[in-house]
Amino acid sequence: MFATFAKQNGVRHMVLVSSAGADTGSSFFYMKLKGVIERDVEALGFAGLTIVQPPSLIRKHAKRPLETISVKALQALNAIGLFKSMAPISTEIVAQCMAEAGGEPFEGVRRISKQAIRRFAESK
Repeated sequence: MFATFAKQNGVRHMVLVSSAGADTGSSFFYMKLKGVIERDVEALGFAGLTIVQPPSLIRKHAKRPLETISVKALQALNAIGLFKSMAPISTEIVAQCMAEAGGEPFEGVRRISKQAIRRFAESK
């Protein structure tokens, strides 16, 4: 609904947070839902649409135990060189990427995913 209201009120460039692995055909509810949201927002026809697809998020005040455990497990595996492309990323870096992406003129659809989020935020 938010994206629809934004479009109706003249927003030209939308920045959407989704998830790495978003896919309308996924058998996992979360990934399927994120894929459906991406598809539906893209169909609204914004002049510019940036879809940010981060891996697991590092949240300072996470309240879901499984989320905290999975982030810590990924960080431990990253420390020994495994699953580097899925390294958890802080919400602050994702927010910086979104702010930078939304502040520059852009037309079309682009996806900024996984570790490219870090590089995008740092390049500005």
